[in-house]
Amino acid sequence: MLIEFSVENFLSFKERATLSMVAAKDDSLPQNVVHSAQGTNLDLLKSAAVYGANASGKTNLFKALAFMKNFILNSSKESQKDSPIEVIPFKPDTSLREKPSRFEVIILLQGHRYRYGFVVDGSRVHEEWLLSYEKPKARVLFKRSQAPSTSAPAFKFGSHWTGEKSRLTGFVRPNSLFLSLAAQLNHKLAGKIISWFSEHLATISFYFDSGSDYIYEKLILDEKFYYNEKLKAEFLKFLKRADSQITDFKVKSSLFKDLAEFSSLPIVEQATLFKRGKLNPESRVVKVITYHENLDQKGRRIKTAFNFSEESDGTQKLFGLAWLWFLYVNGRLILVADELDMRLHPLLTKWLIKQFYVLPDSPIEGNGQLIFMCHDSSLLDKNLFRRDQIWFTERDARGASSLFSLWDFKEGKPRKAENLARGYLAGRYGAIPILEDLANGR
Repeated sequence: MLIEFSVENFLSFKERATLSMVAAKDDSLPQNVVHSAQGTNLDLLKSAAVYGANASGKTNLFKALAFMKNFILNSSKESQKDSPIEVIPFKPDTSLREKPSRFEVIILLQGHRYRYGFVVDGSRVHEEWLLSYEKPKARVLFKRSQAPSTSAPAFKFGSHWTGEKSRLTGFVRPNSLFLSLAAQLNHKLAGKIISWFSEHLATISFYFDSGSDYIYEKLILDEKFYYNEKLKAEFLKFLKRADSQITDFKVKSSLFKDLAEFSSLPIVEQATLFKRGKLNPESRVVKVITYHENLDQKGRRIKTAFNFSEESDGTQKLFGLAWLWFLYVNGRLILVADELDMRLHPLLTKWLIKQFYVLPDSPIEGNGQLIFMCHDSSLLDKNLFRRDQIWFTERDARGASSLFSLWDFKEGKPRKAENLARGYLAGRYGAIPILEDLANGR
């Protein structure tokens, strides 16, 4: 589970910003909390919602966590050997443009807490560290540092880092992470930490192209899921409960380069697709056919097939969300979603969130969490969220974003019974756009 995520000097975040999933001392909505998570003394929130005006930093917070995950999973790959690190510092302050960016997570994995982070600029890793909390006091597993005047990093290993050390450090490149390399070379603990990012953390942005026949692998492709009849039946039951009107579906997976639709495109258009970064010739794509039941003119039930592109944008999104929802049900997923409410009816979005608290047949006390960025103020409901689950981003006159929780208010903290949506739209908590009247400039 995610305990905490912090970022500094990245995009609009100049100062350190921290999103915490540790539950505050509040007895409201106990079903929203995993109590004594994984046998520890930690009470962790099952979800968090991040609000704010456009360009306030919501999406940049999402991008920061997505960048951290991507860099961890890919930095040690041979294909990245000579590649720059695509990190973007806080640009409005010229003194920070050449300074590195900092990323850190604290996670709960198999009942143990780990703190992992790194400091990077566009060409190299300046610092990297991994600590554990097997006991109340932190244990240093390893620390990496690199002075500007040296070409090789310096490492310090704690006594609880077992296994190889010198051989592993000898393979580390300036632009790659030691943890990623150690996992690649089968170090057990490093592999466990990396697997948390690859298998348990999903960062999904719902700005996807409408009108496409294909759902890209990074969104919902899991063939074992779609061809498992038991899971498929549960999937269809979920779609029915969500009022999607889909009664059945079929999927076909293939390489993009093998599709007739791709090979028939002009070379220039093929190159344009790849330039967008969504596809390459080896990408696997899924073509989906959905089925709806309708009545014909004589009142008989008939099944009608549709290409996936013929479904509404909201139904396409719901289809993708359903797969992620099932991973959550199994307690395997921390889902971080940008624009969760986009293209969904407010009542459907609220219904989806409620599934993360109490699911049909049994309440969840697993490892799943939902963190999402949105604008829909109707979700600011005291019956849906505790005050420590609601976060805001706000940008100051210098372009720097800040991140704060509703629980953080020292004065004027909202009461439990307060209408949160009304208070937010009235500007009581900040994090709303300041608009001018076109007629009089106010």
